Amino acid sequence: MSLLGDIVDNFLISIGSISDFLINAILGLRDFIIALFAIAGTILNIMYFMFGMLETFVSIILNPYLLALLLLGTSFYYSAFTGYTRKDMLIKMGIFWKYTFEGIVKIANAVYTLITRLIVGIIDII
Repeated sequence: MSLLGDIVDNFLISIGSISDFLINAILGLRDFIIALFAIAGTILNIMYFMFGMLETFVSIILNPYLLALLLLGTSFYYSAFTGYTRKDMLIKMGIFWKYTFEGIVKIANAVYTLITRLIVGIIDII
């Protein structure tokens, strides 16, 4: 207890605790803003890597040599992991290419249908 009494001591302690609360609130807000910037940097890095992967996939799809190498390598890996003998590996590779060519034919048919419908639609509009 000071010379001024308990009331003044309690008042000064309450002012000190209120100022501590305000300072802690301001520091907490500062830390929150810093955390938001850190999260934004992390999100930008993740988006950078995602667009890098997308660029890789698009370049593989648009470049026929890369696409052929990807399919050839995938067929080798598929046959190596599923076949037990050399004969079985050749059979598995044939099955892989059968399904691959069936898929390519379906995709080519869909693209052909889409392009012809677009052209017919444009001609009908004109």
